[in-house]
Amino acid sequence: MSLCISTDWSAEVSAAMEHALFTRLLLVAGLFLFLLLFNMTFVNSNASVPIQWVHSKFQGDESKVDGEGSSSNKARPDSPARDGLLGDDKHVLSIYWLRNELVRVENWHFFSFDMMEKVGMPVNIVIVEGNGTDEKEWKRHPAPPGPVLIMGFRTDSDERARIVHRTGIVPSGKFGLFIVADESGLYNQSAVDPAYVKLIIRPYYHEHQYRDSDRVVYEPTGYFNGRAPWNPAILKHVHQRSVDCWFSGSMRKERQHMMDVFKAARKKGLVKCLMEKQEEFAGGYSPEFYAFKMQDTKLAFCPGGNSVETIRLYEAWESGAIPVMAQADFDEGNFAKTHPGAPFIIVPDWDEAPEIIARWLLPENAAELKQVQLDNISWYQSYKNLIRENVANAVRRRLM
Repeated sequence: MSLCISTDWSAEVSAAMEHALFTRLLLVAGLFLFLLLFNMTFVNSNASVPIQWVHSKFQGDESKVDGEGSSSNKARPDSPARDGLLGDDKHVLSIYWLRNELVRVENWHFFSFDMMEKVGMPVNIVIVEGNGTDEKEWKRHPAPPGPVLIMGFRTDSDERARIVHRTGIVPSGKFGLFIVADESGLYNQSAVDPAYVKLIIRPYYHEHQYRDSDRVVYEPTGYFNGRAPWNPAILKHVHQRSVDCWFSGSMRKERQHMMDVFKAARKKGLVKCLMEKQEEFAGGYSPEFYAFKMQDTKLAFCPGGNSVETIRLYEAWESGAIPVMAQADFDEGNFAKTHPGAPFIIVPDWDEAPEIIARWLLPENAAELKQVQLDNISWYQSYKNLIRENVANAVRRRLM
């Protein structure tokens, strides 16, 4: 059997194939042209401008940036102005920590960074090894231009200041001391020579410690590392929180009494507060989980510890919880002087607290409780900025 194909039909098939091939070539060419135009318009206008800008700086050809021979100080066309983005480029604020003390201070981030925000200089953390008595170790860390703060506990800060002075590591010859812990107000600040220690910053307000008011500046004790800070915009409103009232901490006499009172109130069905006893300071929760719990709490109980000014108070404010404090602690801590106008809830004593808390949590008081939360958040943000300004002014005035 033989197969015969007519010449006319074969020619038609050949023409059709050529037409199909031509059509495919047109499609490929069209796709290529589309991608080329896309790259010239979208990709080039967004991704390649920063690359071209950086590349031109490396090559020293600044005329490619904007076609006008721009200077190296000119911001890219696609970025906001960067003046003031960083702090002073001629000075740094040097903060000296002993390594073995830094690891023991649970609120070093608050002291070293949060409260130094308004100084307007980069923060230079200097880690010193040993116990702080080795002059050779101090000499290994000369301070760059700018103010200097030496961190220390009350028991040895005056001797540390004398050692730093003898080493001459501070070019200006003057520096400040930051007393990290002096809850009882026992530190003898008069022993620190004002000839070279021009500033003392300290938490825990004790009236007699601030008589040398021109040299001594108060700073709050702040929050535990990792539990704050938080932007208020991400915090839940009080009615969105699932924990009505909460305390978690180690036990002291006053705290144990408070827990017993609220446990009894819970049995009576008066108020259901979450009361958790921990075996040690900062025990029980990781910093992150503690923060999440506080952010889900409406009322945070803040009884006194080693001092009536506790870290828990600031963690409540940072997390948008409403602090609750006993009147005796409020008076002992001089909060009317150090925290003027603070709108947290004051109870006469912990025995009367359950009935007061129960009334606050009634549905008919929801709007007022919401306002108290907003008042606390607003007040605390203003207060932090005020403290930052006070610290910054003192650093610039006395150490520059």
